[in-house]
Amino acid sequence: MRPFHGRDVPAVAAACADEVTQRWLPLPRPYDEEMAARWCSGIAENLRVTGDGIQLAVVDRNSDRLVGGIGLKRTSIRSSERT
Repeated sequence: MRPFHGRDVPAVAAACADEVTQRWLPLPRPYDEEMAARWCSGIAENLRVTGDGIQLAVVDRNSDRLVGGIGLKRTSIRSSERT
């Protein structure tokens, strides 16, 4: 797993435009490469920075080809010290 990169845009666009994927996920219709570029180059990273989520690309270890994605929501962890 790794962060999404610009080189993932075509694969993200294809996956998110897939009819079965769209059946189960609340994605824009149609989903195009411009939307995928915004996801890969900004939105996914912004979610991590703000603590709203961690989105990672699942890739083939040998080729680095995108094979999926995984995400966690509301990942902002606050620590408190007890005295």
